[in-house]
Amino acid sequence: MPEKESQRVKAYFAENQVNLMTEASVSKVTFDSVEIKGQEPLQTYSLIWTAGVKATSDVVDLAGEFGKAGRLKTFGTMSAQNMEKIYVVGDLVHYEDASGTALPQNTQTAEQTALTAAENIAAELRPELKSTLHKNNQKGTIVSVGATYGVGYLMDLVHIKGPIAVTMKHLVNLMTWGQMKSLSNLSKYLKQEIAASKQDRYVS
Repeated sequence: MPEKESQRVKAYFAENQVNLMTEASVSKVTFDSVEIKGQEPLQTYSLIWTAGVKATSDVVDLAGEFGKAGRLKTFGTMSAQNMEKIYVVGDLVHYEDASGTALPQNTQTAEQTALTAAENIAAELRPELKSTLHKNNQKGTIVSVGATYGVGYLMDLVHIKGPIAVTMKHLVNLMTWGQMKSLSNLSKYLKQEIAASKQDRYVS
């Protein structure tokens, strides 16, 4: 996300009395404290750890090349490096664009890498088809910060925040469930994410 979105989230946290500590490394967790490198321990009996996305450990024994967070390095065709006839999609992909930036681990990447892999598998099976190189086409990202606030950056152009961002995220999610023709999940989403109050938001 651009720096503008980061600053908006930082300001929102400050307004809601949330202490945000950046570049702080947790070195140890005990029964009643969290120790942070170079700082006094925080006394607490509660810790919620959300430390990012790591690839499944099921792939650690494969012969491929590994990138950040245990992801498999691929060529532009989504074929795995150092392994024949193996294609990689979604959160397992470590593929860098021309600027050296790795693909983000999100739904857009999962859908787009799956399409690239499918096209190249078909090209392997049918000589009349040509292999294709992956084109990263991120349409934007919206991040929820609680139930009523969010930030987003769309089409490398438009910055959005607050209820507008939350509403747009709901619309995208509802459209996705609709495309999947999953009425049960669509109903659950409407109930839990939109109709429910903050207090019973995740009570089914």
